[in-house]
Amino acid sequence: MKKIIYTLMAVFCIGMTACDQGEPLVIPQLDIVESTVDFEAIGGKGFITLASLGEKVNASSSTEWCSIQNVTGNKITFNVTENAEITTRTAIIRVTAGAITKQVAITQIGLVAQYERKDFYSYPDNVAFTEPIKFTSSLPIAVTIDNDWLSYTETEEGFQFKAEENTSGKARMGKATVKSGDISIDYCFLQYGIEGLCKEWDATYSDGEAMATDKFTITQTEGNALNISIAELGYQRISAIYEDGAIKIPCGQIIATKRMQNGSTYYIALGTLNRAGTQAGLSENITCQLVPYLNNKTKQWGLTFVDDGSWQYDQIGIVNWALTSTGSLAGYWDKILNLCLN
Repeated sequence: MKKIIYTLMAVFCIGMTACDQGEPLVIPQLDIVESTVDFEAIGGKGFITLASLGEKVNASSSTEWCSIQNVTGNKITFNVTENAEITTRTAIIRVTAGAITKQVAITQIGLVAQYERKDFYSYPDNVAFTEPIKFTSSLPIAVTIDNDWLSYTETEEGFQFKAEENTSGKARMGKATVKSGDISIDYCFLQYGIEGLCKEWDATYSDGEAMATDKFTITQTEGNALNISIAELGYQRISAIYEDGAIKIPCGQIIATKRMQNGSTYYIALGTLNRAGTQAGLSENITCQLVPYLNNKTKQWGLTFVDDGSWQYDQIGIVNWALTSTGSLAGYWDKILNLCLN
């Protein structure tokens, strides 16, 4: 019985040897030979070259922006879309052949741009202008303009915007939107003269404790001389002058007279105050200045208070002071801080 079993085993072994010699054993293999792994923000096509043996190759991507285009033989081609964001991103391409898996990391940098942050340009007296603005990007740049009187040309570092003299008789503002990827900047260009400032304005300001609203009316009296009236506060005669594109209001002028119930009289003098609250600015050599600005919420232009450096101290705004009949300072009457006219 044992002899029979040994004979069968010998025959089986001979059969196995014969089978191995007729069909050689293939060991599965998968190696990455070459690949495109780094991309600029603009994107493009990439490839992965393989050395594979024994199994069909499949490929998949972990993200939509990196998509597999084709898998043929030992080559995988894929596409990377434009990265409009400023952050770098990474995708994983998973390559499989049977039970073997390889992973290839694909990295794409974000948008790289350099551009001018200042977005508001004003030109007093309606003069013609040419304004160079830096704007470079690793992605295509598009420019749109909302007025036909504003034009531009391309330069090595960005764009040059220009306009002829404004002869329309009123202020005008043009906007150029420069966009690249997710970056979009509205550059605004204002041409104005004294006539564009003379009107009724909606005013917002702080009285030192809360925000308040009022109506400011600016009228031209003679030449560059102006008069400002403030409705709710009751001031009708505030003298100012248009100079170098700004409205300059001299301090020290008496703008109202207030008679109290006890019979005393106060004379209200327009002035200013330093940030420390220790100095009252009432000299006629000090001016409170209003200049054009851009309201970032409404994207409309208006006027706002700025410290023009005419005082040795910093100015926090317009502060009207109460003077006694002898000229002594009794204290402030009202404050007009953070003033914006729209």
